[in-house]
Amino acid sequence: MDNDALVRRLMTTFVTELEDHLQAFDRDLLVLESRVGVHPDDDLMAQLFRTAHTLKGAARAVDQEVVAEAAHTMETALAAMREGGRTVEQADVQALFDEVDRLRSVYESLRPVPSQVAIQADPVRTPFAPALASGEIRLPAERIDRMVTLSSQLLIARERGERFAEELASIADTVSRWEARGTRSGAARDVAQLERVRWLRQRLAALNAVAVADRRVLEQAAALLEAEVLRLRMLPFANVCEGFYRAVRDLARDTDKSVELIVRGGDVELDRALAEPVRDALLHVIRNAVAHGIEPPRQRLAASKRAVGRITLTAVNEGTRVVLEVADDGAGIDVDALVARAQALGLTVPDEPAARLRLVFAAGLSTVTEVSPLAGRGVGLDAARVLVEAHRGSIDVDSEPDRGTRFELRLPQSLSTAHALLVELGSTVYALDVNDIEALRRFQHDELLIADGRDALLHQGSPVPVVPLADMLGLPGAAPRSDGDSVQAAILADGQGRAAFVVDRWLGEQTVIVRDLGRRLRHVRGVSGSTLLADGRIVLVLRAGELLDLARKVRPRTSLRESKREKAVTRKRLLVADDSVTTRTLVAGILEGAGYLVSTAADGLAAWQLLQTNGADLVISDVDMPRLDGFALTKNIRASPRLRHVPVVLVTAHESEADRERGLAAGAEAYVRKSTFDQTELLNVVAGLL
Repeated sequence: MDNDALVRRLMTTFVTELEDHLQAFDRDLLVLESRVGVHPDDDLMAQLFRTAHTLKGAARAVDQEVVAEAAHTMETALAAMREGGRTVEQADVQALFDEVDRLRSVYESLRPVPSQVAIQADPVRTPFAPALASGEIRLPAERIDRMVTLSSQLLIARERGERFAEELASIADTVSRWEARGTRSGAARDVAQLERVRWLRQRLAALNAVAVADRRVLEQAAALLEAEVLRLRMLPFANVCEGFYRAVRDLARDTDKSVELIVRGGDVELDRALAEPVRDALLHVIRNAVAHGIEPPRQRLAASKRAVGRITLTAVNEGTRVVLEVADDGAGIDVDALVARAQALGLTVPDEPAARLRLVFAAGLSTVTEVSPLAGRGVGLDAARVLVEAHRGSIDVDSEPDRGTRFELRLPQSLSTAHALLVELGSTVYALDVNDIEALRRFQHDELLIADGRDALLHQGSPVPVVPLADMLGLPGAAPRSDGDSVQAAILADGQGRAAFVVDRWLGEQTVIVRDLGRRLRHVRGVSGSTLLADGRIVLVLRAGELLDLARKVRPRTSLRESKREKAVTRKRLLVADDSVTTRTLVAGILEGAGYLVSTAADGLAAWQLLQTNGADLVISDVDMPRLDGFALTKNIRASPRLRHVPVVLVTAHESEADRERGLAAGAEAYVRKSTFDQTELLNVVAGLL
């Protein structure tokens, strides 16, 4: 090995060692800081002294004088504390932290771009062992990725082997039937042919036995290899949290607060490729908890709380998902302030309380009036949301006044694999992560409603928007195929809501190896990666969070109702019921201008009487009316054998989700809010229902 190569190798080893020592310093200095005002623990001081001394020697071996000087300064300070017999002072601890920050700046300038993975042969490690202990080796991450790719190809070979064995068995069965027919015929001229068929059957049976045995061996080997290779990509959640204690400590000092961090579930494993984005996302959430959630000590004491605020970071496994929770015991989110700030920025404010809470993730929205280095720009939580959703995850929030706030991050345990539902659009197959699917629904066209001017389907008592998946992916083509009048859809859900994505058909579930699209294709909308099926087809893996965002923002090009209904014709007879003469006249004028024949009624009872004598093709009704309200009128129409098929549109000032669900449950096909009412929406709803 030439001298330059030796120097590069030594520097790589040194940078790795420096990273381990920085983690050790942060951990041990936090313990030392907890002993301010008392005498230092001898074992702890010895551990800190050894770390500084070891680092100084390593730095001088590779001519890193800045590191050696900082380590020597720490040695001197620690020796003075240990030999002076005095108590630990905050100024002493802060001086040591300053030197650690100096070391960290050198590390950031030296750290290599290619990442590495530590593989540990012996899983037993003490809390104070260095990160690269005896029995561990470091492999380049790229080599692990190549092993994963080879493992996926072996899995494909296994699936092909299964199909080959099935085909052999099918051929053998066919040949056996030929032999049976030949035996029954008994013709002399068929004897020779019968012998050939019998020989063929025996050879096929022998080949099938070999194929079955090989398939079992291959299946077992592939499964074991897959499990082992994927484990190489995993790391404990505790590794992700390295540095969090120090970060909380520094943030609390900057804001004159007292905050403690508790980490639970440190042994939960997740994909090493998630380590950096998860670490960044959690830091954004933790910073938000310190800046906005935890109150100053005096305010906490006045509220009968502990002076020291608490942030609890928990990791648990849920099947193939890792659920991370960041909970604080602070003041909770001021929803009124959040709404006021959103309105000032011109953002749409939803009605539902849970949706209003999610305004905290809006870009540029902050309830802090003065910008500081820690808060005020409305960037942190939006950045956390983007990071999580970009890695096939979701983030949600819950909060109680004076009790605290809880953020929940749900992420795949592994980015390499996914249990997917394969769906078909035209001749193309796509994959959806089953963790994002709330339900699969098969429905008829006449089950569709119109909610907020869009196709919707009642699911668990609530209207869910129905959108063709092809529209969300920007694909050309006609309306989705259906089995007769039956339509297939997958209902996807996140913290903001749900939507039913219509596909041509479901093809079944299977575990797939997910591959990155590469830098140039990374931002294709709605797509998170690709996979290779056993038959050689490349399938795109769809990103549920982005599809749901698109469904909320983009109006579908295709209406399933329009694909089946007859187009509305002029001179249809409509009935408008409203106790406000102004509203009644306005709505009637809009409808008459569109060519409809319109009758009006001043309340629900008058409307019901007109329906008994004249009937109608569609009813538009207010909710709050004397004598008979809109809900009761709708129920009467649905109970009438003659009128039960007449569509009903409720137009009301009631804005809550509960009221809308009550109207749809009564039998109304559409529910239009007066606050969002416009002429185009009303005419579209009427035309769609007719």
